[in-house]
Amino acid sequence: MLNDVVTYLADPLTGEPLSWSSDDQRTLTTPSGRCYDVAKQGFVTLFGSGRSFPGDTAQMVMNRAAFLASGLYEPLAKRIASVAATQLTDTTGQPVLVDMGAGTGYYTQAIQKALPEGAATIAADISTPAAKRLAKLPGKTGALVADVWQRWPLQDACADLVSHIFAPRHPAEAARVLQPDGVLLIATPTQEHLQELVAAGIAVHVDEQKIARLQRGLATDFVETACERCEWVLTPTSQQIEQIITMGPSSYHNDAAHLASMAVDLASIAHQVHCSVEIRCYRRKDS
Repeated sequence: MLNDVVTYLADPLTGEPLSWSSDDQRTLTTPSGRCYDVAKQGFVTLFGSGRSFPGDTAQMVMNRAAFLASGLYEPLAKRIASVAATQLTDTTGQPVLVDMGAGTGYYTQAIQKALPEGAATIAADISTPAAKRLAKLPGKTGALVADVWQRWPLQDACADLVSHIFAPRHPAEAARVLQPDGVLLIATPTQEHLQELVAAGIAVHVDEQKIARLQRGLATDFVETACERCEWVLTPTSQQIEQIITMGPSSYHNDAAHLASMAVDLASIAHQVHCSVEIRCYRRKDS
């Protein structure tokens, strides 16, 4: 619930700390009087200005939730959780996780379960449909609608771990909110990810310069401390392949009618699909 993480929240415009305006916990306010109302579903929208991009639609979020519920990406979730737990082995007290671009919360929960009991989690996404799901996550979890490209609505040095799983990044903000010994965890697809679907022309290929751009963007504030690759093979149904395509960036290039017309082809592709994701960890240069 939001009440578990309010102490870490800040006004996205001024950086002032946020607190409850009254005991009913319906509105967050700053010392200067700026207010943010909590949605009835339990999340709060904290923007400095309008969205930089629209975020996932309700249909995309629903498709992702349905696909992830199948367990086909469980090998990745387990590996991410294991890496996160290993990186925070020396953390004392109850750690604070910030998952930016948390989506449905699938990976958020995996990491959360691997951390010491009582860990606080801030799950943020720019998509309102995603935030509605995030607000239902168990444990000490607060859900936000927030824009990764703007100032994050978090106080300085409040987090032990910041994660971006298949999500955009803002290195300067990650450095600001991480404690000096905190960890930045990033999971990105490799060029081999979903290669059968890319070859079929229904999935977006990964730019060969993606990792180089990632490293350049992080070079000012971070140093890489770990990198490992998670690879596994799916045997999805045609419906699951359609969910893969319509839950992420490829959905913008494949409408429902186009995928429906490919039903037979999808069935032939479905025998095996290779997955390949790199999990990288970074620490602040000043740590």
